[in-house]
Amino acid sequence: MRNIVDPAYEELEGYQRLQLNLLILVATGMWEVVTLVGNGMGRGAMKIGRDTVENAINAEYLRRFPDQAEKYIKWRWVELHKLYVNMQDTSRYSLKGFPSEKMASDEVESERVKILFRYFGIR
Repeated sequence: MRNIVDPAYEELEGYQRLQLNLLILVATGMWEVVTLVGNGMGRGAMKIGRDTVENAINAEYLRRFPDQAEKYIKWRWVELHKLYVNMQDTSRYSLKGFPSEKMASDEVESERVKILFRYFGIR
């Protein structure tokens, strides 16, 4: 990890910065898992372990397919849309203090990127 994180890079491309951030999350998660397991808190370690494995898988996928990094970053708009829909269905009162302008602009972004994630089948 130190070989990748410590050098002062001149300039990183977007996908490289994303991979670096995912690597830092994986390394930090692993230290947390080791610490928790070593102190008899395996259940807490399992929660962190799953996120750590998912981040490692994503980092490896993006290493192999760097052209997918932009889609990976834009996926957050889809997740945010799903969160808003869920909150409207389950806890509408939680959204009352949330700025409506922010929600509207987030929804516009979600609409803009959702075509990237549609599956149109085999033609």
